[in-house]
Amino acid sequence: MKRKVLFFGLLVVLTLSILSIASRKADSPTCKEILFTHFFVSRNGFESNITAICPDETSARQVTTHGLLGNSMPNWSPDGSKIAYLSAASGTRQLHLMDPDGGNDHQITTGSGLDVSQLMWLPDGKRIAMMVAQTGEWKWQAVNVVTGEITSLDAWAFQSDSFLSMSLSHDGARIAYVVKTNPEQANSPYKLYIQGIDGSNPLVLANTNGIIQNPIWSPDDSQIAFLSCGENATCEENAIYIINTDGSNLHQLTTTDFRPWMIAWSPDGASLAVIADDERYSGGVLYDLDIKSGKRTALFKLEEPSMISQLSW
Repeated sequence: MKRKVLFFGLLVVLTLSILSIASRKADSPTCKEILFTHFFVSRNGFESNITAICPDETSARQVTTHGLLGNSMPNWSPDGSKIAYLSAASGTRQLHLMDPDGGNDHQITTGSGLDVSQLMWLPDGKRIAMMVAQTGEWKWQAVNVVTGEITSLDAWAFQSDSFLSMSLSHDGARIAYVVKTNPEQANSPYKLYIQGIDGSNPLVLANTNGIIQNPIWSPDDSQIAFLSCGENATCEENAIYIINTDGSNLHQLTTTDFRPWMIAWSPDGASLAVIADDERYSGGVLYDLDIKSGKRTALFKLEEPSMISQLSW
């Protein structure tokens, strides 16, 4: 009898422990995955698919299929419930929307194929801004993801022939962008600006004799991270820099031996997703870089003819 009572007691304790663990797992937030485009060559030809990986996991998952359709440019919606991307599933390159697991995929735009250099969600989560080539010029447009209606963003005051790359603050009020100081010179120095979306309060954050690339806002919009090779015009020794949005505390985050060429900030602001070159993996390596400690964790490694690009986190 005593054995039965003891066994029953242990069973109750074990059951409660299992339920407690399950409850903690259910209550804990799911990992926000890093999205990227995986370009590769198969026996069918050149392909590209949207791929996702959680920094806590050991393997990536393929979100889209049929890579021959040229799936590319993944972007998380502001609330993380949708992924916008480009695909030629209809025969021409168009904007698509899908759930994080790849389900509920549907085409948003129609007409002639899109030639897009940049794609980003606007803070309202209802529209996507695209920089589209039209009649020989690059124009910004906003696409309503529900109705498909396209409106012009000509009011965006930073459009310029010397404009190179940009990013929008999370509150939608400011932009960070890179221009050449002297656009007519091939080796012109670059400048990194921030300003209001209406062109107000322009401020030069960084001014180097080399190239500046990939400016991105921290989740709280208090800092800008960017890539620069300083005075090295070939950019063979890129490094990551961070600066406060008031122009203070410019500092180099990595040494030049890292050779990064694309970055994205983590949702919690503690780390950066970094695509960097590696002599052992010539197709690129995706790292999780801890900002405070500088620790690098390799998440995804590729060799040619494969390549990874176009980060969203």
